[in-house]
Amino acid sequence: MKNYLGFGILALAIVYVLRKKSLVTNAKFSLENVAFNWTKKEVYVRMGILNPTNSEITINSILGSLFLNNNEVATIETFNKLLIGANAKTSLNLTMKPTLYGIFTSLKNVLSSKDSKTLVKNYKVKFVGTANANGVNIPLEFYLG
Repeated sequence: MKNYLGFGILALAIVYVLRKKSLVTNAKFSLENVAFNWTKKEVYVRMGILNPTNSEITINSILGSLFLNNNEVATIETFNKLLIGANAKTSLNLTMKPTLYGIFTSLKNVLSSKDSKTLVKNYKVKFVGTANANGVNIPLEFYLG
């Protein structure tokens, strides 16, 4: 009888781990838009989240940094819970805190470039961080531009 109980607990643990792994491999995050508000000293990021699984996902936290041409220009730490239904897509609006050093370095590079129009045109925005979904940390790294 103890063997059956042990096998049952082991089977439930394996199913639990496989469902968590499925969430990590199937949930899709994307960077949809980035906007700078210089008067309020804020950076707005719209992130898309796709849940193609058959169960709900709860996003517990998102931590990360926003880079402009490889210079960190903003950081985010949000612990607001977001529930995403099964087989659903949603957008999450984040307000990030700018880092003065990164913004200064980016502006300096634009202003000191001989061909500043080309540099501004060829910007690269990258978001690097982690999202905690259902207790699993999901690494995030995506680009815009």
